[in-house]
Amino acid sequence: MRITDLLENAHFKSEEFIKQTDNGHEIDYDLIDDLVFYLNNDDDVYRRCLLPAIHKFIDQLNADNKPKYTIFKNAVSSGYKQYIKKYPIRELPTTIDTKIWKSVCKKIYDEVSTDMKDGTYDHN
Repeated sequence: MRITDLLENAHFKSEEFIKQTDNGHEIDYDLIDDLVFYLNNDDDVYRRCLLPAIHKFIDQLNADNKPKYTIFKNAVSSGYKQYIKKYPIRELPTTIDTKIWKSVCKKIYDEVSTDMKDGTYDHN
């Protein structure tokens, strides 16, 4: 995963994370996986963005409602803003597009749902 490279190397060269294409330059890693990793592993972002969304998810389960993956949209959007500040790679879009945020939200939703079933989060 590319973000681990960034975390281990305080001084990185953004050109190491981009590739040349017929249309110019683009990032050379899976942004969806990287963003999920970042949201789960950056202490500040996890505490300020993702954890409140997880609590909302749990609250909806406790109210016998089935939460939707979109419950994580604000967490993903806020977390992405922090991501691009921390890792200023020019080829990263300034805003997250719908396809990416939906994919990230669905991935987090699946992870949290699995964690709930495994007992990682107490929802009683």
